[in-house]
Amino acid sequence: MDNTNRSSNGLGGLAQGWRHPRVVFFHMLFKLGALLTYIFCTVFSSSFIINFIVITVLIACDFWMVKNVSGRFLVGLRWWNQIDDEGNSKWRFESRKGGDPPDASESRLFWWSLYIFTFIWGVLGFFALIRLRLSYLLVVVIAILLNSSNVVGYRKCQRNATNQRQDVASAYISSHITQSLTQAVTSQLFRGQAASNNNNNNNNNNNARPSA
Repeated sequence: MDNTNRSSNGLGGLAQGWRHPRVVFFHMLFKLGALLTYIFCTVFSSSFIINFIVITVLIACDFWMVKNVSGRFLVGLRWWNQIDDEGNSKWRFESRKGGDPPDASESRLFWWSLYIFTFIWGVLGFFALIRLRLSYLLVVVIAILLNSSNVVGYRKCQRNATNQRQDVASAYISSHITQSLTQAVTSQLFRGQAASNNNNNNNNNNNARPSA
C-alpha cells in the first residue's frame, strides 16, 4: 500500500500525500485554532477571562504538540531543556538514527509553519500594542515566547544533528584512510622482506657453487 492510500485513511482523503497525516492535521489544527480564536474571540464572547483561558490553552497545546510530537514525526528531531543538580539549564537534543529520512513535504510544512506563525503573532502583538489592547498583548507575548522557544530549540537541534552526521562522516573517512595507509605500508614491508629473502637465497646459491 503506497503513502497516498495510507494518508487517506481516517481523514476522508483530506491529507493525501502525507506520510503522517494525523500528525500534520493536529500540528496545523492547534496553530490555526489558537490564531483564529485570538482574531475572532471578541465576536463570540466579550469576556476577556474566557477568551484568555481558551486561547492560552490552545497555545499551550500547540507548543506541546510541536515540541513532543510534530518534530519527532515530521523532521525526526526532538529537544528539551534540563536543569542539572547545580541549577544550570542545559539543552538536550535527539535526532532520528537510521530508518527512512523525513518526508520533504512534511519537513517544509514543519519549518515554514514555525517561522510563519511566529511572525504572524509578532505582527498581531504590534497591532495590539499600538491599539493599547494591553490585556490581549499578554496573550500574544505568551504565544510569541512559546513559538520562539520551539524555533530556537529546533534550530539548535538541527545544527546538533548536522554536526553529528559530519563527525560520523569524518570518523569514517579518517578510519578508511588510516586502514588504506596501513595496508599499503604493510604490503610494502612484506614486499621488501620478500625481496631481501630472495637476494639472500641467490647469494647463498652463488657461494655454494664449486669453483671451476
